[in-house]
Amino acid sequence: MEIYGILEGEMEIWSKPYYERGTSAWSRRILKAGDWLEVDALQCHIVHSIGAGKGVVFKAGPGPLAEVGKLGVKGKTPCDECPCMKPERVKTLEALKA
Repeated sequence: MEIYGILEGEMEIWSKPYYERGTSAWSRRILKAGDWLEVDALQCHIVHSIGAGKGVVFKAGPGPLAEVGKLGVKGKTPCDECPCMKPERVKTLEALKA
């Protein structure tokens, strides 16, 4: 789980439940200053700052939930080899992070 807070500016977030497939499973939200968003466990998501801004993200503390690795064992599972269909905007954002 992660909690995002926007202090200044805007943030774009795309998310979907891990087990849902297809581009229609993805939803897009724009968060503005003062907004908070909790991303539950097993939610695929990618975030992107829109222009200049400030924000905070709270992640799991020390231990297995704070690590990256296998689904069900670690808190974050990378989507490098995920076969799910992604909207073009999500593919573009992923390429920016690489």
